[in-house]
Amino acid sequence: MSKPVQLPNGVDAEVPRGKLVGYLLSAAHPIGSAKARYFTSRGYRVADADVLQRDLKEIARTGSVHSTQDGKWGTKYVVTGAVQAPDGDQMALSTVWIVSEGAHPLFVTAYPWRGRTV
Repeated sequence: MSKPVQLPNGVDAEVPRGKLVGYLLSAAHPIGSAKARYFTSRGYRVADADVLQRDLKEIARTGSVHSTQDGKWGTKYVVTGAVQAPDGDQMALSTVWIVSEGAHPLFVTAYPWRGRTV
């Protein structure tokens, strides 16, 4: 069995705090509000956005690449992985990263992974 493909330079992945506070954990964001409801239901809070930041970086380091797509801004990677959420339960996520030539992976979004395995 072959080893799963991992995000290139995942150890150097960047997750801007503003993306978490203003999007993933923002109940007021027109697109992110549904994600905010999910993440807050799992125990993540704006005041402790560094916990979600840490968990997303963990998936970047250890998760498996589910798909890739080349685009205008670089290569988009969908990386799946699991972390222990603040509510104490395991949480499987799909995360999306953009990697431009010569740059570190940059976080785009995350959502619940609905696949069979992580």
